[in-house]
Amino acid sequence: MKKQIIITCAIAAISILSVNNSYGQWSTVNANDIETDPGVVNDVFIHNYLGIGTSTGTPPLHRLTVNGDIGFENSTNYRHIWGRSDEGLAIYSRTNWTDGSGILLDAVGSTVNGAISFVSNPAAPTDNSFAFINNNGGGWHPVGLISGEGDLSLGGRSIEYGPGTSLDHYLKGNTNGSMAIFAKTGWHEGAGIMLNGAQHPTSGQGDIVLVANGNGNGGAIYFSKWSGGQFGGWTTNMAIEKDGKVIVGSVPTPAGYRLYVQEGILTEKVKVAMSNDPTNWSDFVFADDYELRSINDVEEYIKKNKHLPEIPSTEEVHANGLDLAQMDAKLLQKIEELTLYIIQQQKEIEKLKAKMN
Repeated sequence: MKKQIIITCAIAAISILSVNNSYGQWSTVNANDIETDPGVVNDVFIHNYLGIGTSTGTPPLHRLTVNGDIGFENSTNYRHIWGRSDEGLAIYSRTNWTDGSGILLDAVGSTVNGAISFVSNPAAPTDNSFAFINNNGGGWHPVGLISGEGDLSLGGRSIEYGPGTSLDHYLKGNTNGSMAIFAKTGWHEGAGIMLNGAQHPTSGQGDIVLVANGNGNGGAIYFSKWSGGQFGGWTTNMAIEKDGKVIVGSVPTPAGYRLYVQEGILTEKVKVAMSNDPTNWSDFVFADDYELRSINDVEEYIKKNKHLPEIPSTEEVHANGLDLAQMDAKLLQKIEELTLYIIQQQKEIEKLKAKMN
């Protein structure tokens, strides 16, 4: 008798609420639309369609149709929504995927096995993108965006790989073409890095391309390290300037050169290319019209200048450095001149021997 009174009161209350459109209505197809569980006093079962806040006389479209917001009472525990389906739970912005966006939560063991899918509508008149938005009390502020073409924009934020047991973290392009990282929107608006796939169809396969934009005041590529903790600074170990000059360390960069290295270069082999100008090498010493200085002139030059003719002085080398190709040619010139002096001396010795005999 007590349970019948509870059911009668519930039906009467719902009938009263259906008069006011701001509340709700029951769709009563049969007499068993509402019942209680005999074993649980607070349980109420609805076997048909329930509309809350919907218009009177308009049948609800779904088992539960709500015109307004849905809220949960305060609790120290999580509130849950269960799909109770072998496939999963779908949440639409309107009625289905064809007229809006949605979220698809797939169950473990389903077709895609526990995935979370955010679905936008490609038929939308505007960009069908996924936006990550922060509301700090002053309005909506996008902090991330995935466009309809799959481009990811972080809105000034960074990507972090948190601590874990694995030492390796990956950012994968999964393409045979190129994966490019731009400072802004493209090569025309800033620097970038391009990673070419091993099967790139048109460019260098497997290449790493560092691209600086030389349209502004910059355009250099720097290899730097940060030191000094939070309030430290950058130290440039190597730089490639916009005009192609390569600078290693901190060293003056006079004009006329392409490579500047501090402290030195260690190598097992150096090959210096010469231009096609025959005067850049010293075989002209053996030409018939070459005017060889007399040995007395060389002696006077050395006494006066303290170095050989055509050879830079100590002061000049300190001031201007040493051109390896030029210096090798000059040293060869002196060796060839010395050879001519020896030949002359040998002829004079033979003449003396002939006179003595």
